[in-house]
Amino acid sequence: MLKEKIILIFVLIILPFTCLNQEIDRSILQQLQGGKTTPLPFQPKLADSLGAEKPLVEEAETLSTIEKMFNEKYMITPRRMKLELLKDSLAEQVKAESLKIQLRSQYLMDESLQDKYLIPADTTYFHLSKKLFKVNKQLDSLSVTLKQFGYDMFHTSLQEIPIFAPIADNYILGPGDELHIDISGELNNSWIININREGSVVLPYVGSIKLWGKTYRESRKIISEEFQKEFSNIEVSTSLGYLKSVSVFVMGEVNKPGVYNITVLSNPLAPLFEADGLKKSGSLRKIKYISDNGATEIIDLYRLLIDGKSLPLLQFSSGDMILVPPIGKVVGINGAVNRPGIYELNNTEQLSGLIEMAGGFLPTAGKKRIKFERISPKGKKIIEDLKFDNQNDLGRISKTTELKNGDLVTVIEIPPYLHNYVEITGNTNSEGTYGLKDGMTVLDLIKEAGGIRKGTYMERAEILRFTGTEFPEIIEINLKKLLEGSPEENIKLEEWDKLKVFTKKEIEEKFYVNISGEVEKPGQYMLHPKMTVGDLVFAARKISSARNEAEIFRFDPEKGISLEKINLDDPNDLQIKLKPIDYISIKRKPYYSELGYATLDGEFTYPGIYPIQVGTTLREVIDRAGGFTENAYLEAAIFTKKSVKKLQKEALENLIRETRLRLLAEQRAIMGSISSETDKIAQMQYIKIQEQQLESIKKIQDPGRVIINLHDPNQLNITLESGDRIEVPRLIKTVQVIGEVYNATGIAYEEGLSLKDYLEIAGGPKPTANTREIYIRRASGKVEKGDIRSASGKTGGSVKIKPGDTIIVPEKVKIERSGWEVLAFTVDILYKIGISIAAIVAITN
Repeated sequence: MLKEKIILIFVLIILPFTCLNQEIDRSILQQLQGGKTTPLPFQPKLADSLGAEKPLVEEAETLSTIEKMFNEKYMITPRRMKLELLKDSLAEQVKAESLKIQLRSQYLMDESLQDKYLIPADTTYFHLSKKLFKVNKQLDSLSVTLKQFGYDMFHTSLQEIPIFAPIADNYILGPGDELHIDISGELNNSWIININREGSVVLPYVGSIKLWGKTYRESRKIISEEFQKEFSNIEVSTSLGYLKSVSVFVMGEVNKPGVYNITVLSNPLAPLFEADGLKKSGSLRKIKYISDNGATEIIDLYRLLIDGKSLPLLQFSSGDMILVPPIGKVVGINGAVNRPGIYELNNTEQLSGLIEMAGGFLPTAGKKRIKFERISPKGKKIIEDLKFDNQNDLGRISKTTELKNGDLVTVIEIPPYLHNYVEITGNTNSEGTYGLKDGMTVLDLIKEAGGIRKGTYMERAEILRFTGTEFPEIIEINLKKLLEGSPEENIKLEEWDKLKVFTKKEIEEKFYVNISGEVEKPGQYMLHPKMTVGDLVFAARKISSARNEAEIFRFDPEKGISLEKINLDDPNDLQIKLKPIDYISIKRKPYYSELGYATLDGEFTYPGIYPIQVGTTLREVIDRAGGFTENAYLEAAIFTKKSVKKLQKEALENLIRETRLRLLAEQRAIMGSISSETDKIAQMQYIKIQEQQLESIKKIQDPGRVIINLHDPNQLNITLESGDRIEVPRLIKTVQVIGEVYNATGIAYEEGLSLKDYLEIAGGPKPTANTREIYIRRASGKVEKGDIRSASGKTGGSVKIKPGDTIIVPEKVKIERSGWEVLAFTVDILYKIGISIAAIVAITN
């Protein structure tokens, strides 16, 4: 008694620990939930096509602080906020759905099972994806990303901005300037000379001349006078070539502030491009040029960008500075303008100037209202409207309308709806939309569309009239009466009316008739008006094996099903008019039913195709073929029957379907009951091997084969069927060894060699070989299991190997079990033993 109690106590202690181990794998839950612990609703995911995570919406270009102010503060309306939240929610659901589909596709290897078990999941995924697409489309229509105007110009890389401006006479020369001197007359010559560091040039025949600090005009005069002192009757021409470089400071709101070398007459844009352009926090309209003597000039790039005017000509000196101050007053404008954006304003510009900078109105601009969104003095976002009656009124008001820093101006567009049109669809010569004219009627619209086509259903057409709700008003039109001139049917059309003209094919019920039996094209045919038996037989093409007698099965709603016999040679019977659902059956002539063909191939005296009749035996056909040749190997004969092939195919499909369903059930059980990843991998490996075996079953090369012993007289009396085939090969003097051996190969047959001998010739079984399941496939197709003990013992095996046999050594399948699983099984056994002992003791007592 004490022993039984100890066992029961042991079980009660161990069992809870075992149960604690049987829980859902948290890693799978976290994977399904994207790493979160909050559970998600059940949703499927696509397989490999969605495996690579891609953003649902492309990431936008980084916005500046000012652009963020306009696009985030002003553009985030309550409706857009709701759509953003809905988009995020749908994106998470789509992600979870696609992950579910991916996981399921890994465990459902058969397409038919995928169709059976994944239809709800796939439908959910695509439904959510479609909804997400629509939400993104709505967001795109609401979202207008405004960019700051003008800053894109610095995205272009320019190595040098060419100088086309003429050099002024007051240009001051200095070291580095290049002079081109040409002399003609008594002396003909030319020189290219640079002013040296001392500010002088050394001229032939003249010597050194100091030009540093001289103007361009003074330098030309000095050079001409010096040469004329030495020569008479000469003309001296002096011009400037390359100009000297100076060091200029570029400071402020630029991307790369610093000191840059530029030519003295460079375009003001040159140092800005050298500094990699302006930041969007820098002003395009108040750029300061500060010379080394303190003089200041303002550069407004909008003159170039909007008005196309040239920038001021500057003569840079070393030590000059280009200073880009912070941006000033900014206003955004969007809507029906040619160039929406964020513009920097001068203090003097009004609404009219902003509209002009934005390129003016689009043709779709509304004519009555402009909306202002601005921050009130109390720090609230408010909306103000500017209303006007006409363009002249707008021009007058806009000149006096003050713009505030940070304003967003929206030029309201006209509603995007088409007006003043009607539509016609269906069986007309030219369906589409047409302009609505005063007093236009249904008949007028049909004439505009080129009239109706043949096959139109004349009893009814429909006008769908807009009611302002989801459901239009339907107005019935009788086209037959309309075309006959009935004024009641010729209804006056209204804006947005849609006339639908139907075809008879759309409206009238379709009926079919069937034909089967001795025809080339059996099946279902559409019943045409006045269609006869002869028409259907001709369409199906009666063949020579058809009897003259046929049957018509008919269905009458009042009398039920009836059967009529007809004669296909009787013209009156061929003129019988068919009715819906009629079924004609044409029978075969008796002798055609008994005729068939069997094929004999290989080692026969006269191989070929032999006609047979019902009851012909295999012996009779072999005798007609002259029997076998002396080289025939009867043990390897391949006998295939058409009827067996059909049965084998059905059985094979049932086996594969039932096995896949069993594997699916096992996979679900594994996912739900086994917590250890190692155990899951081992079990799934076992299932994968079974799946591979199923794939190999699909590739069976002998469909319809029947194992037959041609030495047995009784088996030669088997009755043949049309399509049967028997092939007798020559004597095969090899033995094949395949599977888990070191050298899978063919071996020349030798009388007296055992199973063990052939395995040793093939290198012997591998460690992965399952030596308990070795089997031999005979040349006849018969399969026998190898005698494992004899094959591995001294005798070498009791199974006799024959020519043409194949020795198959399968792979060993090993499923590891974890310690917890073994312990669980042990506890279960101990528990059952303990209960049994306790019951016996209780009965004994």
